[in-house]
Amino acid sequence: YVIANGFNPVALTNGAAPAVWDIDESDLVYEGGVCDSSCDELLYNRFKGVGNFKYGITDTHFSDRERALRLLRLLADTRKNFGFGVDTATSLNVKNGIMTVMGLDGVTILDLRRARVDRRTDSFNIENVRISYIREGDTYNARRKYFRLGGEPIAEVETGELVNNDIMDEADAGGFQMVSLLADLAQSTEKIATGYSQSANPGYQVTLQKDRRTRAAIQNGSVSIVNVKMTVETLE
Repeated sequence: YVIANGFNPVALTNGAAPAVWDIDESDLVYEGGVCDSSCDELLYNRFKGVGNFKYGITDTHFSDRERALRLLRLLADTRKNFGFGVDTATSLNVKNGIMTVMGLDGVTILDLRRARVDRRTDSFNIENVRISYIREGDTYNARRKYFRLGGEPIAEVETGELVNNDIMDEADAGGFQMVSLLADLAQSTEKIATGYSQSANPGYQVTLQKDRRTRAAIQNGSVSIVNVKMTVETLE
């Protein structure tokens, strides 16, 4: 599927809806009506894209526009296992299932194969997601689901509690809130980092946790980290 629209708080709260381009309306049309320039709904093209990427759903301008949580909700709602978010001025190159990164920043990979969504309520709660962030010099084998990091191992240091109070970048602080929190976690002896939305009613808590599957590396001052366990909870 191709993402057509969506802003994190609205996406998490209302979920994903299919949309198509209506020639007569000259706009996106979905079951709720027309989505104009003020629309924040998470919409996707149900007729899919050009079909040249078979490994999951992709998203662009990813970290700078803080799109990890909207992609997560779309994957959960459409029951897809993998999402790939490519940052601005960055490319994800694929050959025979081997993915490499080129460019300024990195690529976020969401793995929902073992994720559990609580479907007993209207609130969005999901656990056992794996989130990874790779940069130039790293590779991901999409067939074997294996990462190879190109940097050096990280010497973890003691820090205080790791918290981000604007994980969705609702204050327009410049993005990279999720990436920064992941990097802080990679370089700390702390095992858990927590992010909160600024929005309320509902609000959201994101928990990032290192475990035995997590690996991290640093190269030219930039951090890559893979297989971090992620949980998203609705705060009523």
